[in-house]
Amino acid sequence: MKKLIGILLSAMFALTPTTVLAAQSDLRFNGDYEFKAEGEYNSSAFFAGNEVEDGAVVHGIDFAFGDKVENKGSYEYGFHAGNKLVTSGNYEKDLFAFGNEIVVAKEAKIARDFYAAGSKIEINSNIPGSVFATASKIVLNNVTVGGDLRVAAAEVEIIGDVKIGGTFVYNEDLNVVGKDTMVAGEIETYRPILLSFRWNNNLKIIFAVLCLASSIVIAVVFILIARRFFNGLKEKAEAADTKYVLVNLGVGLLGVIIIPLIVALLTVTVVGIPAALLLLFAFIIAIVLSATVFAAFIGGKIMPKQSTILSSTIVLILMAVVGYIPVVGWMINSVCTLIGFGIILTSIFDKKVAQKTKVEEPKEEE
Repeated sequence: MKKLIGILLSAMFALTPTTVLAAQSDLRFNGDYEFKAEGEYNSSAFFAGNEVEDGAVVHGIDFAFGDKVENKGSYEYGFHAGNKLVTSGNYEKDLFAFGNEIVVAKEAKIARDFYAAGSKIEINSNIPGSVFATASKIVLNNVTVGGDLRVAAAEVEIIGDVKIGGTFVYNEDLNVVGKDTMVAGEIETYRPILLSFRWNNNLKIIFAVLCLASSIVIAVVFILIARRFFNGLKEKAEAADTKYVLVNLGVGLLGVIIIPLIVALLTVTVVGIPAALLLLFAFIIAIVLSATVFAAFIGGKIMPKQSTILSSTIVLILMAVVGYIPVVGWMINSVCTLIGFGIILTSIFDKKVAQKTKVEEPKEEE
């Protein structure tokens, strides 16, 4: 779970053009090209920008993302992502790092485990726990790993005295440079599973048909479950104009930007993580169903006398065909999905407003 959260947040914040700092309920924005994070925080904190110098004391999870990230503070957990990461910080528990070049300096102190994925990973500090790393090249420089060392790499370079207290586990095609100077409790190798097949025209056709069939099945099930929603959508479609479509396109676009940000902010505290996972699950389900909603809307507009299932199926087939148009096909389908997502969000909002109005409506006196 910790690795999943780290990867998701890395993807969302690593390319953020501005700098974001969040601690407890405090959210501040800093647009400086170079950002220096300082101070003490009694909760998790987010730092993101182009060049980040993170010297904060964080009694929680430290999220640091940017093109160049340097960590020299004190943290409970570290989740760092960027092009070049250099850490000499103090981690009370684990460190998770994702980037092109990752360097753990000699001054760094990691109390437990180290998880890393990148192009080149260099470890210059002792790790009391275990190391889990995948990279093109991994360098171990005069270090002791108290637990296991598990790697998936093309090359591991051993410099000086390297000791592995547990088991050194690596892919059998790994090139280990300087293996003679390394001492390990046990050594195990594994064979990578390589899956390869020829992606010919027949497979493309089969894959396309299966995808279309699955989308139609999902649409039929959804329509049967939510008949009232789709009946109301059909009525709206008959009276809808260009403004209605554009408004829902804007709402959908705003939703795909704001909802992932809310999910990320909810993970700042342990209490908010369950809510974040539920919101993320609902968000994914809504995106999956957005194509069905759009198909039902367009079907109700251009084929009002046909059943919702039939009209939606026809539109879904047309969308599948449009999707294979070079360059613009995926763009058109993305816009359609955003419109469908916007309709879902506005329908939820309209329902909330209607319920509130009904509750606040005064009863007539007899």
